[in-house]
Amino acid sequence: MTKTASHIEEILDAAGLVEVAYRRTDIEGGLGEIWDITLPDEDTTIRLCEDDGQIHLIVFVGGRAKLIDGEQKFGGKLAAPMFVATAVEAIIEDYA
Repeated sequence: MTKTASHIEEILDAAGLVEVAYRRTDIEGGLGEIWDITLPDEDTTIRLCEDDGQIHLIVFVGGRAKLIDGEQKFGGKLAAPMFVATAVEAIIEDYA
């Protein structure tokens, strides 16, 4: 049986982040997939959420305090894996 990659997994693969991202099934609550990427400084977390075909990208700072520093929503053709992956890569570069 072959597992089909989810939309967020395709984004993570395009950005080369499959190995460092982790799925947050503990907070999904039946909505959609939620994946986190914690940057090496452990102060910044990038969260990708899928909700009815839209991708929400949220940047948290402050370590465990998880203060929202920015949000982006991708829908329709802009939710294509390469567009979102490019945004994630740019955000990681800015926060690293």
